[in-house]
Amino acid sequence: MLDLAELAFVVVFLAGVALVWPPAALMVGGVLGVVACERRSSARRAVVPRGEAQAPRRLRRVA
Repeated sequence: MLDLAELAFVVVFLAGVALVWPPAALMVGGVLGVVACERRSSARRAVVPRGEAQAPRRLRRVA
């Protein structure tokens, strides 16, 4: 539901900017598109709780 509200807000905002200066609406739309893609991709990454993280392995030295 929040995604739809955010989308409606962005569409109305871009329409308002396009009424004033269309090239600015294209630039702002591009930036907001990149931000939306980054937010969506970061939500897919697995989050590991602090206590359950594995300690990094130590490499053996080979003479």
